Amino acid sequence: MSESTGRRAMTVARYLAGVKDGSVAPGPDTILIVDEASMIDLPMLWRIVRSLGDASLMLVGDPAQLPPIGFGLTFHVLADDDTTPKTVLDRVMRQSAESGIPAVAEAIRSGACPALARFDGKADGVSFIACDAEAAFDEIHKIGARLRVDGVARDDMQIVAPVKAGVAGIEAINRRFHNLRVEARRNAARFFPGRSGVAEGDPIIWTRNDYERGLMNGSLGRIETVDGNDVRAVIDGARVALGPLDGEMIDLSYAISVHKSQGSQWPVVIVPLFRSRILDRTLVYTAVTRAASQVVLVGDRDAFERAIKSPPNALLREVTLGARMSALTEAGGVAMSSDRVGQL
Repeated sequence: MSESTGRRAMTVARYLAGVKDGSVAPGPDTILIVDEASMIDLPMLWRIVRSLGDASLMLVGDPAQLPPIGFGLTFHVLADDDTTPKTVLDRVMRQSAESGIPAVAEAIRSGACPALARFDGKADGVSFIACDAEAAFDEIHKIGARLRVDGVARDDMQIVAPVKAGVAGIEAINRRFHNLRVEARRNAARFFPGRSGVAEGDPIIWTRNDYERGLMNGSLGRIETVDGNDVRAVIDGARVALGPLDGEMIDLSYAISVHKSQGSQWPVVIVPLFRSRILDRTLVYTAVTRAASQVVLVGDRDAFERAIKSPPNALLREVTLGARMSALTEAGGVAMSSDRVGQL
C-alpha cells in the first residue's frame, strides 16, 4: 500500500499501539483508511473509533469476502445501513473481464454455481479437477508441473487452502512439498537452524510483526541459502538475514490459508476444496479472487456447490450492531456519525 500510494501504511495493531504510546496522533485533517475491513471484528472497530478524536474514518472492503475471525459483524452491517454514507465500486481491477474470473466470482458471490472449464495447462479462467482428498496432493503436484512446463514461474503460483488439518490441508501439503525438495537434494539439503522441517529453497511465511526489520505477519518469501546458523532469505522482495531465533517466526508457504491470502494476489492460484465446517461462499469467493489470470480448483465438486448455494456462515451470526444503530438514530442520536465514518 505504501509503494502504491506513497502514503504511510501500517497494520491495525501497529496503528493502535502507536496511538497508545503517542507515536501516532490522528488530527482533525487525518483520514484513517482501513483496508480489508470485512475482517474487522467488533472489539477492533470499537478501539479504532475510540482512537479517532477529530479524525475521519473510511472503511474499504468487500462484504462478500471473509468475515472477522473474532466476534461481531461490523463492515457487513455498515454496508447494509442506510444512514452510513457509502460508494460501491463495481469495476474489477485485479482481473480483466477477458480472463473469465470476474464472471465466475460474481456467480459465486450471488450463490449461483458457475460453469467451469476443464484444466488443460496455462489458460486464463477458472477450472475444476474433481478428486478425493487422498489424491489432492498428487493432482496439485501435477498441476504445478504442467504450469511450469507452460512457462509459469514458481513464484507466480500459490496454493490457497481453507483448512490446516487433513490430507488435503495446509500442513500436509507443505510437509509433502518440503519432503520432495529434500529428497531431490539428497545429502545436499541444508536445514534452517533448529527447524528440520524448513530447508534451503523452501517458500516461507513470516508469522509475527517485527517492526524494526519491517517484517509483518503474513509476509511471504523464500529461503535462499543456509550456511550453519546464517540464513539468507528474500521476504516481500527484500533480502534479509535470519538466524536460529527466527525459526519460531516462520512457517512453510507452499500452501497458505485463505485468511492469510486476503489482500494479496498471484497470477495463478490453486485451491483444494473439500467438505469442512468452515467451507462457505465467502471463503470460495475470496480464494477465487486472489488470482489475476488463472484459478484451478481441486477437490469435491459437491462440497464446492453446496458451499456456494448455502448462505454465508457470517450471516448466521447473532449480532445487534444494526439494531443498536437504528435505536440510537430513532432516539435522535447517531451510532457512528456520517462525517466521521465512511465506507467504500
